[in-house]
Amino acid sequence: MNLPSMILFILVIALADPLPAAEAADAAVGDEIETVLTESTPMAVAFMLSITAIKITAFILGYLIVRLGHDTLIKGITGEIDFGFKGSGIETKLKAGSPGAFFILAGAAIIMAAG
Repeated sequence: MNLPSMILFILVIALADPLPAAEAADAAVGDEIETVLTESTPMAVAFMLSITAIKITAFILGYLIVRLGHDTLIKGITGEIDFGFKGSGIETKLKAGSPGAFFILAGAAIIMAAG
């Protein structure tokens, strides 16, 4: 084999289709990926919609609880309770509390947890 035919042989090999089997494998992987995406897309959309609905519901519920607490504070309603806990060397007692402040904090906690 002389030098020009050797160069021609190398060029033919370099410019030829490298691996037809690899292209077929790539096409099979592409088809598999497309199948997975096609089958899982409706489930993903349903999941996103359900999470969005839960977050909107929690936000509305938190807002209503905060509004209830605000109205309770504005009306001046106070709580007369006698609540206590004793155990393990710890003793706590709550004599009076504002239910409005509790509702505001609970509603704010719900809104923050939903976010």
